[in-house]
Formats: sequence, structure tokens, C-alpha cells
Amino acid sequence: MSSTIVSIGIALLAATFPNALPAPVADFSRQLLPDSRIAIVLNFVAHTDEAQTETSKRLATATKNWKKKREKDLSPFLSDQAIVLDTWLYQENTENLRWPIQEFNRQFPNVTVALQTFSQERAYLNSLKHALATGEAPDIVMVKNGWIKEIKNELAPAPAALYIPEECYNFFFPFTCDAFSDGDKTLAIPLFVRTLLMIVNQDLLRDDRIVVGDRPSKVWSDFFADQKNFTKFNENKKNSFLLLDAPDKSNTVGRLFTLLMLQSGEENPSEEVIGDGVGLIKSLYDFSQAEGRKRDQLDKSAVDLFLEGNAAVIFGTEEEYLTITRSFLSGVNTKLKDSAVGVYAMPQVAVGRDVTYGETWGLAVPKSAPHPDQAWAFLTHLAEEQSLLSYAQRSKKTASRKAIADFNIFRDSALLAKNPIVPFDALDFYDLFAKNIADLLVEKPPRDVIPTTIADVAAAIISFRNQYDAQNPSQ
Repeated sequence: MSSTIVSIGIALLAATFPNALPAPVADFSRQLLPDSRIAIVLNFVAHTDEAQTETSKRLATATKNWKKKREKDLSPFLSDQAIVLDTWLYQENTENLRWPIQEFNRQFPNVTVALQTFSQERAYLNSLKHALATGEAPDIVMVKNGWIKEIKNELAPAPAALYIPEECYNFFFPFTCDAFSDGDKTLAIPLFVRTLLMIVNQDLLRDDRIVVGDRPSKVWSDFFADQKNFTKFNENKKNSFLLLDAPDKSNTVGRLFTLLMLQSGEENPSEEVIGDGVGLIKSLYDFSQAEGRKRDQLDKSAVDLFLEGNAAVIFGTEEEYLTITRSFLSGVNTKLKDSAVGVYAMPQVAVGRDVTYGETWGLAVPKSAPHPDQAWAFLTHLAEEQSLLSYAQRSKKTASRKAIADFNIFRDSALLAKNPIVPFDALDFYDLFAKNIADLLVEKPPRDVIPTTIADVAAAIISFRNQYDAQNPSQ
């Protein structure tokens, strides 16, 4: 850690006091920290190991005895009366849960689990909030970690005899337990996880003048240097080093901003740090456009262009990676080699200080659920290893249980993941952020329109956060 701080310190010294170092060292150091992106680095270095986090306390409390399978009797929470557990899901194939439900029915044939799937996130979240507010919620609902602050007071925690947070920390990825625990209560059972990663076409990076080792650099400052090298040495000028989806076409840009805020090390990022995060994102778009592609003028997604062999790097989750691998299985992909696709952790502010954006979806029981005990009995069954293994195999998603999430880099990334800083993963924030970034990227606005600046975007984010906090006060 000390060597990292020293190297960053040299770069910062050169950026702040250019005459303080010999010219060759100063020039190299300024390349490490392009433009004014030093605020994030300054802040991150200032936040060295401080007090134990809530996660580490939970992990310390969870003893090896909890790692043994705890015998649970679900019978006291069920009755002989025939009931139906109405369950709301979001973008979930009901076949993915067929085996766990069948196994549960073998033990408790009087319980029917009825599944309803929503396809649009906005429609689902609005329906969920309305149902919780009116007391007309179903027995089980799907929830996202970024929503928990808004709805946790309307959720019924698991009975302690069925599930407690310490048990979650032993079996599930820690960030999912951070999200779905409230003190000594479990609010939801994690189902699957997503993290943000770099997906790379290594065939476009085999020139040692571009990168070392067929993969982009591990820190942001060097990543920008990779872009410049690619532009200089790549023979096919139609290819791009990095392609980002237009802000309003996917959640990638919102997830990227959330990652940068986690990397800042601040629990409540300042307007200056927010501005630096926005500036870094703008720089990434500027490089992409400078390579000859106007992202807002293309109908194709970054994944589509990656599959056509036109991009060395895209940012995405397991979902985008699955789309790419399916193209090889279907035989439709003839322009990209399966062996050329690599997946790596996102660039960091500094080596050895890895932070990953974590998204998790789980199942919870509303306080107004018609059958809360029976619902939690089913979720306890669903949380067991064989149930989630079946779900993961059918859904092809990264399972929330550590032991069965065997997707290599995806599992490693999830182990390092942190929950988004509230409210930077709220659905309304993604909409606001996408619009502001789109306005920021407009090169030639109409004469009667004042150009949007980085400071304008940062101010809009601060305003949104203040309004969100006022509407969702901490309990």
C-alpha cells in the first residue's frame, strides 16, 4: 500500500507543482493523471484503513459453527390449509424456479406458489410501491439492493428461527447481506448478483505498443494511455478502443458513475468528487467519439458492435457477457473468435484498492402479505444450496451463494463488490443522470440553448440527492 501511495504522491506532486520534479519524471507523472481527475485519487488515498466496516463485523461474528448446515423445521410456519403464495418477479423466466417449487411442493403439497413476471422496471417499481402503500401486496416480491432504502419499512423480516444475517454472511456474497439486512433482521433472500466488468476483444490488443499482456491497464490513468496508444498504433481505423452505449440506451453509464463514486472512498461524495466522476465519464465518451464513432447516432448497441469485431473494450455485466457467449453457441457470430474474448475487473483508482459495483436482486415478504410465515418458509427453502444451484443453472446468472457461483472473474468480482451509494442506483437517478450526460455530450447545441457543463451535471446530482434524502429519511 505504501509504494502505491508514494507513486500516486509523485504523480500528484507533478500535477500540482510541475517544477518540483525533473522534467522526464514530471511529464510521465502528468500522463498518469490526465486532466483534472486527481480529486478522486486524493480522496481515495486519504481514506486508508479506518474503523471496521459493518460487513467485517458481521463476518467476524459469524463463527465456523454457522457454516455447518443449520437444521430448520419449516412445519411450524405452515398449516394444513391450502394456500396460494402470490409472487411478483421482474424480468424472470418462471421456469428458472420450477425445480425449487416442485421440491417444496413434495414436502408441503398444500402450498401453491403462483408466479407473475413484470417486464418493465418502471412499471414494476410503481406497482410494487403502490401495493406496499395500500396494503395490497402479494406474499413475495422481487427487490433490488438500490431500492431497499425506499421500501424497507414495508417489508416483514424473516423469523429468527428461519434466517438471521450471520447465516447470510457465511453463505452469500457479503454485499448482498449488507443490502438485505437491517440490524439483526433479514429483509430478503439474495437470488443473483451482477457486477460491472471489462469485456475485451484480445485480438485487437495483441500489439505490445498498445497494452501489455493483451488486456487493458488496471488503473484509470493508464487506461487513458491505452486509448491513446490504440488510436496511434491500431491499423484498422474503423475499430474503436472503447465503445459506450448512448446514455439513454442502457444502464451502463449509470453503473459506471456508481462505480466511480464507490472508488472515491467517500460515503457521501462531495460535489467536487461527483464532478470529477462526471468528467472522467465525459472523457471516455470523448475518446470514443474521437475515434470516429458518434455513439448517439448509432442504432447498434456496444455489444452489437463488439460482436462485429469493431471494439476492443466494452463495459458490461454478466448479462452482456452471456449475450456474447450465446452468439458463439448459436453459430451466428463469424467476426469474433470465442478464444479472443476476455473478462477483467474494471480499472481502479489505485492498484491494490479494488472496489467493484455490486447489484443484487432478491425476494422479500411485505408486511401486508396475506401469508407472511408461509412465504418465509418457502424463501428459506429457496435459499438452500441445491435450490439456488438449480436456479443458477437454468437462468445462467451468477448465483448469490458463494459456493456455487463458479464463473471465475464474476465470483471474484462479487466477493469485492459493494452496494451502490444511495441514491445513485435509484431508478429515478439513472433517468436523470442519463439525460444530463446526454446533454453534456451535445457538441453544438442550438444558439438559444445554454451548453450543459460538468458543473451543471454535478449540481443536478446534488439537488437530486438532497430531494431523495428528504423523501426517504434514514430510520
